[in-house]
Amino acid sequence: MRAQSVNKYLSALNCAYTILGYSDGYSGKIDTLDKPVEGYMVSIYSLGIFPNLSEVRIFDMVPILRNYCDSYSIPDELYIGSWRNPDNKEVHFEVSVNLLTLDEAILLGKEYNQKYIYDVVNKCNIKL
Repeated sequence: MRAQSVNKYLSALNCAYTILGYSDGYSGKIDTLDKPVEGYMVSIYSLGIFPNLSEVRIFDMVPILRNYCDSYSIPDELYIGSWRNPDNKEVHFEVSVNLLTLDEAILLGKEYNQKYIYDVVNKCNIKL
């Protein structure tokens, strides 16, 4: 069972890493890699910030991601996210959740000291 969960987290991180090579960001469910189709993405846990994509160490993040997800009350609601900061080109990897209402997303974003949340439908950041 342990190897299976490690593979799940490694697959999620590999997907987030690979897609970031072709786009400015990615979100996918950790369990299924399904992309969100509605709602708002809110980051709740940073896995790491790297100066560029070549500095990312996927294998180092696997146990961090697994431990965080194992401690979360509803782990099947979690997403892996990656994005590139347009200002300095740093790459970010994080755990996020998808909320359907803007009010809930804003509240949670503020609780987690986020500067932005992401609107899935309109494909844009919302400044908090």
